[in-house]
Amino acid sequence: MRGLFLLVIGVLTFTAHALAAEGTLLPVGIIAHRGVTTTSPENSMASLQDAWQGGLHGAEIDILTSADGVPILLHDPTLDRTTNGAGPVKQKKWQHLKDLLLLDQQHLPTKESIPCLVQVFTWMANRPGFVVALDLKDADPSTISQLVLKHNLQKRIILFVGGPEN
Repeated sequence: MRGLFLLVIGVLTFTAHALAAEGTLLPVGIIAHRGVTTTSPENSMASLQDAWQGGLHGAEIDILTSADGVPILLHDPTLDRTTNGAGPVKQKKWQHLKDLLLLDQQHLPTKESIPCLVQVFTWMANRPGFVVALDLKDADPSTISQLVLKHNLQKRIILFVGGPEN
């Protein structure tokens, strides 16, 4: 499966660059949904690093907010599916969340813990050109925007704000 994924990415990257060279299309950016999840847990620092090392242009990650207001990377409103914890994320403080382990595709604990958004922004400082799309599942857009500006990443961050069913 991983080989097929890398082959598809390679073909898409080659095609995008070839077409751009001919002037027929603008360059196409390819980003990984929740990072590269074939090799690492979704929404993990490892999944972002895998996207960077794989030559992708960026990644989409999901943002929730802890009980004490820390933006974290996690898709589900509860911890049960993707971590070795349980219960609603918004009822847990960052001090508790940061010690939980993310699960792999076989639902086994990994060495990866839940990252906070500031960790991602710090990591991005040494990866020029890498773009991150933030899917704000349960996070205040104004607060997140202020963090983006504080880290001077406004040209490399895309905010996605969905409806209440998001």
